[in-house]
Amino acid sequence: MKTTDELGIFWAAEDGHIEVSGINFYGYWGQAKLPDEISSLGDLLKNIDAEFQIQKIEADEGNFLMLPVWIKTWPSDIIWRQTVEEILNTMVLMGATVSWSGDEYCSCSLTELDPATSGGCVYAASSRSTGLLLHSDLSEEISYLSDDELQRLLL
Repeated sequence: MKTTDELGIFWAAEDGHIEVSGINFYGYWGQAKLPDEISSLGDLLKNIDAEFQIQKIEADEGNFLMLPVWIKTWPSDIIWRQTVEEILNTMVLMGATVSWSGDEYCSCSLTELDPATSGGCVYAASSRSTGLLLHSDLSEEISYLSDDELQRLLL
């Protein structure tokens, strides 16, 4: 199936959660403090017809940022790839050990990056050691990251 047909998320609405076209972005900071200034992540969505939320999550596993993005109109492949790359790489530049994105089945848990426990839902990711890992444009058949790529993200 085309990437646009596969990427969807649950969006918090007034009357519960609805399923919409979109993607979730995650950044993992470990036990390090989350950055104070995170609104710049939303600025990276200026070329896309979308709504977004930015959430800070502090858990026993570590500190995370989550950026759910409801895509109202899918952009061109070029704008999409540029936006995904900028968001993931910006999280890493802000201090995240690793950042990744996926559909509604993906979560802000490091188990998503472990080939033994991953649900195979990581669409794209970035770390200082790997750089951007992204295989499919919106108009192409979706391609999630391989087990080998997930393993490299955790090194």
